[in-house]
Amino acid sequence: MTSQIAEIGDNNPPEDEFTLISREISDNYDEAKNWLDGDAIASQDIAAGIVTLMRELQRQGKAAEALRKEEKQPHLDASREVDAKFKPLAEVVKRAVDACKTTLAPWEKQKRDAKEAADREARRIAAEEEAKAVAARQAAAGNIAEREVADANLEAAISASKKAKWESSKSAGTKVSGSRAVGLRTDYIPTLVDTLAAVSHYFDRPEIADVLLQMAKQDIRAGERKIPGFTIETKETVI
Repeated sequence: MTSQIAEIGDNNPPEDEFTLISREISDNYDEAKNWLDGDAIASQDIAAGIVTLMRELQRQGKAAEALRKEEKQPHLDASREVDAKFKPLAEVVKRAVDACKTTLAPWEKQKRDAKEAADREARRIAAEEEAKAVAARQAAAGNIAEREVADANLEAAISASKKAKWESSKSAGTKVSGSRAVGLRTDYIPTLVDTLAAVSHYFDRPEIADVLLQMAKQDIRAGERKIPGFTIETKETVI
C-alpha cells in the first residue's frame, strides 16, 4: 500500500465562494489589461479571444451578483421581520396622533388668530407712542427740562416697540412641561390645472430637461425614432 505524500497547502481550509470568485475576476481583469492595450483588432483570432474573455468576465460578474444576493437575503428577511413586528405599533401611534392633531387644529387656529390680532394692535400702539415721543423730543429742543422728559419718553417708547415686536414673534401654540409646544404649520399644496402654462413657467429649469429626456428614452424604447425637439443619435454597442 502506497502512502500519499501531503502537498503544501493540504492543511489549509478551503476557500469560500467570495474568495474564489474574487480571485477569478482579478485574474481575468489582469488578463484583460494584456489584451486591451488600445490597439485595434487585427485578426479574427484576437477578436475571438477578447469575446471569450468578455463572456468569462460576464459569467463571473453574474456569479458574484448571485452570491451577493444570496448573502444579503437573510439580512433582508430579518429586516422585513423587524419592520413587520413594529408596523402595527407605528400605525396605532400615527392614527392616534392624527386624531389629536385634527382635534387640536381649530383650537390652535383660534389662539393663533387672536394672538396675531393682539400683536398687530400692540405694534400699532407702540408705533404711535414712538411717533408721539419723537415729535415731543423735537418740540422740546430748546428746553433742557422738557428735553430730558422727552428723551426718557422716547427711550421708553422705543423699548415698548421692541417688546411688541418680540412678543409677536412668539408662538401661540399650547405648551406643556417637558415637550415641544404645539403649533400650526401652513402648507401650500399645488394642483396642476394648466400643463402648458406650467411648462412655460419652468421651461428653463434643468429638472425639466431631465424629465423630457427620460420621456424621450421611454418613447425610443417603444420604437419611436423621430421626436420633436430631439436629435436621435445612432450608437452601436457590443452585447
